[in-house]
Amino acid sequence: MDLIEGDGGKWVAVFLGVRPAFEGREIAPGAPGMPTNLGRETFMAPLEWVNGWPVVNRRKPIELVGEAEGLTLVPEPASFVDNFDQKGDSRSLNS
Repeated sequence: MDLIEGDGGKWVAVFLGVRPAFEGREIAPGAPGMPTNLGRETFMAPLEWVNGWPVVNRRKPIELVGEAEGLTLVPEPASFVDNFDQKGDSRSLNS
């Protein structure tokens, strides 16, 4: 888990997790359902410091949609088009 200080001194935890594919029997205590075949995904949750210790998401379960307090939404850049009409490597393609 990474801890990031966001806007206005608010903290955010960034970590890997899996989402349940469907509700079912508990696969571990407090973990209902089966994990998806998507593998691990990046999750973010608010973080507070309590007596010098990090407390993630106010000790509530992590949801797929949550709070983003402390982060500023940055607009996505305009779409990119390459018509492949020039010789050589395009400097703007990443792989």
